[in-house]
Amino acid sequence: MKTITTDDGSFTLHSTKYGEAFHSLSGARTESFEKFARPGLIQSGIINKADVSLLDIGFGLGYNSGAAIELCSQQTKLNITAVEMDISIIPASFKLPQSEYYQNCENIFNKLKNKWCETNLYTIQSEDVELSLLIGDARKVLTSFSIDPVFDLIFLDGFSTKQNTELWTLDFINLLLKLLNPNGLILTYSSAYPVISAFFEAGAFVYQTKPQGRTSGGLAIGHKEWDCFDTLDTAREKERLATTGCLYYRDPTFTDDNNMILEQYRMERDRYLAAGGSTIKAYRKKNRNNM
Repeated sequence: MKTITTDDGSFTLHSTKYGEAFHSLSGARTESFEKFARPGLIQSGIINKADVSLLDIGFGLGYNSGAAIELCSQQTKLNITAVEMDISIIPASFKLPQSEYYQNCENIFNKLKNKWCETNLYTIQSEDVELSLLIGDARKVLTSFSIDPVFDLIFLDGFSTKQNTELWTLDFINLLLKLLNPNGLILTYSSAYPVISAFFEAGAFVYQTKPQGRTSGGLAIGHKEWDCFDTLDTAREKERLATTGCLYYRDPTFTDDNNMILEQYRMERDRYLAAGGSTIKAYRKKNRNNM
């Protein structure tokens, strides 16, 4: 894996498997705070709870969990359940200087490093933090729990919808909402139309977070309304609902791979267009003067 220095001076890696970097090149550290930890903990007020339970999907280099630990340090107890598919990324992350950016969680990262021996479960504890790291496919890991946990906060940080489609299906989103506290939040960097459409189809309230490193922000999703987040852009919503943007990915058995899910999506898209639906490109061309 190739090490990349991002624009804020922090480091990320480039995944050979997915052909993408683990973070926005505008700033790995900045992304973890501004797209996940700050809106999820500070903006929402969830940090004011005595205990916060966090599910971190796509643990990767540990930056998102690290940002949450930094913000919660000496203020609230943080219980993290983290899931990572690629076991090789964890030891690779040890070579990056996270401690320069997450000083209050250096103890946790060091304990994980010292305990590392390539098993499927690690439980690391400090005075204010408990981290349980599970290695495996998040779909299988989360459906294997004998008792469904309830999380105050869920970070959904897979690779892009075209490369890591398994984590962006309606079925996986329904599973996450099942695991979410009634007053909890899901945070993700993605605002792709199939993701928005899946959350709405699942009956969730969907909001947008502030842009960081690109023109569009991420999403904040929950079971209730949240006044602290902005509603979705009206023009984009009109476009989504009038085009193939209203479609979403499916994986009802949690067994399909990325290519199979995309193929099913393409078939659904073809049926939608055959019935008279519009592509996004055609919609934009038709409404160019009104946009």
